[in-house]
Amino acid sequence: LGTARLRSFTPRPPPDVHATIVSLSSPAHPNPYPDAAAEALRTFLRETFDREPLDARFGGFDAADRRFTSNGVPPYVRSLGVYGGKVVVIGWPDPATAGLDRLGRIREACGDLGFVHDYHRDGAPLDTDLYAVVGEVDPDEPVDAFLAEGRAALSRSPTRVRVDAGLLRFVTYEDTRLPAATSHAE
Repeated sequence: LGTARLRSFTPRPPPDVHATIVSLSSPAHPNPYPDAAAEALRTFLRETFDREPLDARFGGFDAADRRFTSNGVPPYVRSLGVYGGKVVVIGWPDPATAGLDRLGRIREACGDLGFVHDYHRDGAPLDTDLYAVVGEVDPDEPVDAFLAEGRAALSRSPTRVRVDAGLLRFVTYEDTRLPAATSHAE
């Protein structure tokens, strides 16, 4: 992605890079994670992704692509960003194989089980993207050239990921970077 243009870029170790299906850092339940409710969520997600894996695509959207927007922004622009010093790659259900709203519908069903995705609170529109932090950069470093080069590279070379039940991990953590030392995955 042209990270040479960023003097302060620190990549995350590959095992720490993840995309969140449903973020439960603010559960709707009064008791944060009742065993029965958490198990119902795990079962639902495993069965959902076992029955029909989600084909996701990171990149492959050209600058003129306006089939959809994410947070009001075309996918070409939204596919790579720097937010608060975090370098983020964003993907979506592959429009060639799945409805773009499929992930949003899965998140909505999690809400029906009492686990509302953090980015779907307070009447926010259905969140349909997979957000992966791939590294950090000094928030004061200029990033425009990096973003232009990186978005062009992503548009030419999409990465497809098949998310099936075998890829799912249910993680409790202290640090949102999910380092192995302070995270527990099952």
